[in-house]
Amino acid sequence: DLSSSLQGATSGDTIQLFTSVTESANHSYHLKDGVDFNFNGNELFYETTTTSGLEIFTDNGAQVSCSFYNGRVRFNQPNTGTNKLIYLTGTGTEINNLGFEWEVMDGTSNPIHLQATSGVVNGGKFIAGPSVTGYFIRQYFTFLKNVEIITYNASALFTYFAPIKNSQIYGYLLNATNTTLIFQNVNGLDMENCYVYLEGPTSGTRNKITNGGRNFNNNTFMAKEATGIVCASSLGNDIFVDDGDYALTVSAEVVGGNIDITGGQGLITGNEATSGVRVTGLNIRVKDYLGPAAQVGTNTSLMGCNFFEDYGQADTDMIQVKTGCTGVEVANCTFDFFNVAG
Repeated sequence: DLSSSLQGATSGDTIQLFTSVTESANHSYHLKDGVDFNFNGNELFYETTTTSGLEIFTDNGAQVSCSFYNGRVRFNQPNTGTNKLIYLTGTGTEINNLGFEWEVMDGTSNPIHLQATSGVVNGGKFIAGPSVTGYFIRQYFTFLKNVEIITYNASALFTYFAPIKNSQIYGYLLNATNTTLIFQNVNGLDMENCYVYLEGPTSGTRNKITNGGRNFNNNTFMAKEATGIVCASSLGNDIFVDDGDYALTVSAEVVGGNIDITGGQGLITGNEATSGVRVTGLNIRVKDYLGPAAQVGTNTSLMGCNFFEDYGQADTDMIQVKTGCTGVEVANCTFDFFNVAG
């Protein structure tokens, strides 16, 4: 079986699966450096009635580099289960997935646990089924790249000083409200060249894509019946929101990019009395929203931006300065009202 093969393997070996297998013996697979897996298009279905304590695929706290090829692991546990399908804590661990899927059917509390300092997970599709609740992936200090994450109820990520690059994240949270798809815990969420889609229900408190972030560069964010992103720095991002509260809340800078929002506010800037917020070269289109396209805080500069508002009301404000805020600059911007009000 897979467990016995792994115990006898040494660096350079590839463990192969030639038929689909069901595992119900609560095995733990301690990954080994240089030992790869090729499932040859087959599936390992791991099923347990145990509610907690399992670490199924783990580096056991040691640095490991290995790859998974051509197949998938599907994991079923009790609805309240807190077992870990993947548990990585070894400094520098690197896991590569090529044509490989990891699916969690039930459970809560981070069934994918990535807390490997300077670690990397490269590639692979990660799926959280409708019965998974809470957070799907705990991402602490581990670099995610070239991954695809799909979730139907749970938050996709709980992150801490963890970059994400060249990845796709889909949240179909139609039965969840007031949920954050990508949750930044304290600090350090960086995203580059990613595509993120969030869809929520038509009623209740809106879900949102992020609650915070550090540097977001050249990403595409799309929200339907949901709200956009919060970050410090937004560089070249495209943000599309269909019926959400806002598209972008920012506390440091915006350089380039596009915002297109229906039924909500385009841009909100923080009150930065010392450093200010610099917004340059941003295009904002706001549709079917009577409030301002941008609400700005202390020491915000809007330079070379283009604003388009098509609500069709003559008394719509394009830019609103928050109450009590000062030091706002607007220069070399264009304003296009559906009904001109000035």
